Amino acid sequence: MMNKQHKLYIQIRSIEMGTYAATYKAELVLCVGNPMYFRDYPYKFKASQKHDINHTWTFNIVHEGTGNFLIVLYKHHLLGNKEIGQIQFSLAGFPPNTVVTQKFVMQSANPNAFPAVVEADIHVCENGAPAFHAPPAKLQEGGIVQTRFVLDTPEVKIC
Repeated sequence: MMNKQHKLYIQIRSIEMGTYAATYKAELVLCVGNPMYFRDYPYKFKASQKHDINHTWTFNIVHEGTGNFLIVLYKHHLLGNKEIGQIQFSLAGFPPNTVVTQKFVMQSANPNAFPAVVEADIHVCENGAPAFHAPPAKLQEGGIVQTRFVLDTPEVKIC
């Protein structure tokens, strides 16, 4: 039986835009969560803040070791957000009770663009410790799930 204290903490530290164009005033949106509900957890910020985001999402782990989660980056547009990139992870790739800190290359939504990179801290907690209070670890094989699809309309403005 699963302990209700099992948590997934995801902190996005910074974003590198690759060849995607964004002025400092442009609004970006990060959505993080499981593949069915990631759009329910958006975080909006200005492109000028992309190197100092430090936003944390907290989720209860329902299916220990078998669940997936996404990080998706959008450029905000009035008529609908445009996808810049995404990356999907398997919980099985994260050693329990450790923190994986790494830069991850996102799958680019536009095949002509150099992909964005997200720097994140990811903590799978099974012992009730506070968020990110755990020893460091490396992402294990199979931690990144390869996908061949774009979730939403791709952003076309590139440098």
